[in-house]
Amino acid sequence: MIFRKPDHSETQEDAKIAEILKSAKDFAQKIAPDNWKENIEKIYTDLTVVLCDGNRTFKALQDGKLKDTKFSAAAVKFWENIDTKEFTTTQGIAIFPIASSHVITHEALHAFSSDAGKTENGGGYIKVGSKYAEFDRDGNIVSRTNDDLNETITDALASRAHGRIGPGTNAGYVSQVIMADLLIGEKIEDNAFIQDVYFRKSEKFAEDFDKTIKASKVKFADYLQGFNVLGSEEDNQKSDEMLKGAVEYNLRKARTAEEIDKVYTFQQKVINFYKDGGITTNFMETEDISRMENLLKFADKMQKQCKSNLVAQKFAIKQVINES
Repeated sequence: MIFRKPDHSETQEDAKIAEILKSAKDFAQKIAPDNWKENIEKIYTDLTVVLCDGNRTFKALQDGKLKDTKFSAAAVKFWENIDTKEFTTTQGIAIFPIASSHVITHEALHAFSSDAGKTENGGGYIKVGSKYAEFDRDGNIVSRTNDDLNETITDALASRAHGRIGPGTNAGYVSQVIMADLLIGEKIEDNAFIQDVYFRKSEKFAEDFDKTIKASKVKFADYLQGFNVLGSEEDNQKSDEMLKGAVEYNLRKARTAEEIDKVYTFQQKVINFYKDGGITTNFMETEDISRMENLLKFADKMQKQCKSNLVAQKFAIKQVINES
């Protein structure tokens, strides 16, 4: 890592921030696929850390274009040394002294999940977690997906890095972290959702999700479109199905009664965290609390159904063995 002043001249390392970034790097390597761990190490080694004392301007992805943008948050990830012909970049994080360890970890995870490269049409792409932007050979945006999902996964993982669940701040997308928490589940190492959706750009998890879900009217693609979870009535209905899908997927993937009970217990923990107020008092309105209560009922129903299915499967297998 290279620590720099706001004017970009090199400066002495900030020991506290360096410790947080080292911890974030170790956490990212723990949850990343094996073929991504070297990327994280290289990004960490080359990372530019700007210690800010006021508003600064940095390169960022804005409206599908790499532009100069004002920095007014406690911390922000930015790109430097951008080669728009080869689509290579160096990662950077700009940090105010007031930034919390959660915010710094959040931005570090953006950096450690980043990738840039050329595409077959002569253009390029920049991937940050599950956010993917593709450009043509002239640098114009071709497509951009998964913005909201990327933020929610990143914030959920930043909390997990500090031994918590739930979002780190009362941000506009905070309620969407419920879905990320439920989809991630309790076990974060060798986690197909984290590895396939966040660090790779693959359809494997999405295909498995769509094949597994039976009770909820939702496809994994719905998670990628972005909407306000606590918004209009239509959004609420859509998000309820998505939350049910997250609950159903991990319960159906459990292979023993003990695993089902463990998944269910964690889901109760996540849902109750939000139902009881989340990170702030009265975070949820009465009707939203009611929706969380309905989700708990759905989880209870799915737990019983999955355990019943397990018993039926064992009985069927036993019958086949006896008949043979």
